[in-house]
Amino acid sequence: MKTQELENAVFQALQKYNEMNKLYTVAEAAKHHRVSSRTILNWIHQGKIKASSVSIGNYRISHKDLNNIK
Repeated sequence: MKTQELENAVFQALQKYNEMNKLYTVAEAAKHHRVSSRTILNWIHQGKIKASSVSIGNYRISHKDLNNIK
């Protein structure tokens, strides 16, 4: 494999890794699902979406959990 091809492969792998480990805000999750932020908060409180609280009223949702609505 040529150096440039290897660099491109590594870069693409790192981009995919970063995307898979991204934490989304409530607003970003709402935009992704085309619903309001209030709906996302309701889903969090109802246990439909797993989220981590980073401070009072502020949540982060992992990429894995973003599409794992119960």
